[in-house]
Amino acid sequence: VEADIWKFSGDRLFYFNQLRGLQVFDMSDPAKPVKTGSIRMPAIGTQLQSLDDKGQRVVLFTRKSADDYSGHDVLRFVEVSAEGTPTVVKTVELDGYAGESRLIGDKLYVITTGWSGYHIGSSQLVSGNVWYWNTGWWRLHGYDLSDVSAPVALGYVSGQGTSPVLQASGGYLLVAGNGYAYTYSPSYQWRYWSYVSAVDFESNGKPHLVKSVETKQQVRDLFKMAVVNGAIV
Repeated sequence: VEADIWKFSGDRLFYFNQLRGLQVFDMSDPAKPVKTGSIRMPAIGTQLQSLDDKGQRVVLFTRKSADDYSGHDVLRFVEVSAEGTPTVVKTVELDGYAGESRLIGDKLYVITTGWSGYHIGSSQLVSGNVWYWNTGWWRLHGYDLSDVSAPVALGYVSGQGTSPVLQASGGYLLVAGNGYAYTYSPSYQWRYWSYVSAVDFESNGKPHLVKSVETKQQVRDLFKMAVVNGAIV
């Protein structure tokens, strides 16, 4: 299950307005929707994930505050009362910007990202040129949400690449992060690639890395990768 800015769950509609915050609507009569509650969060929201099919639990992906530029986003776990009133019951600070996520049962997997740049020697790419390699890092964190008021961190796997995309396929999670390199001597040249990583899970849901491969071009669309007959394609 992917995150979004709105979700239907049971008879409830959750709408996470990125400028105002979370709003909850009773949709038991679709012709007469009723707003039952809200949480004011101006200019910090990014997306939300519904955690059940009864409209009782959601998680909000947010910045710390509207003027925070630390690069450490926050997960805010919300429980909703029988009357439809939402309350934040737990916050978890992440180690980077929150990216894509997937909910598998009661386990939430969230990508965090950061940026890095490296200067590398000519022999590592094309003989005769000095290349500059720019990429980033990502981490795929797992959380056990059996109790949203006390989420349990399951550890993470990490890899290289910017703007990672996430796909669930063949019992694995696939993460593709992009890299690029350039040289300006004797002339401008560019090289683009992706690192595609397959992630499996231990019995308790802890993620572990199975395999990473480097592609000749970038994979920017989650629908361009899959696991077929045990192979990454």
